[in-house]
Amino acid sequence: MDPNMPLYLTSTFNLIRCAYPEKIPEEDYFALLFILYNRLSFRNIGLVIEFLTGECKYVAYNNALAAQSDKRPDQNEVDRVLDKLIICGYDRWVQEED
Repeated sequence: MDPNMPLYLTSTFNLIRCAYPEKIPEEDYFALLFILYNRLSFRNIGLVIEFLTGECKYVAYNNALAAQSDKRPDQNEVDRVLDKLIICGYDRWVQEED
């Protein structure tokens, strides 16, 4: 984990890293962004994705916006990604964020 990452994103980083220890597959990327938006701002999504993948936070920010509109994933994709996150403590993470 990058020491420059804000502490408030640590649990989000750990949740995603647990679900995707190697990398976030392309087929899960927009569904993941869609799910994260239920709990995070676009800015924070951009930051955490940047720390996870090295993708520019502004690109990730724009992709998070797209995941809510023209690149919105279908429910099967969302469910598949959510299942991975649940195994890694999504419900606990949601409670922490509240």
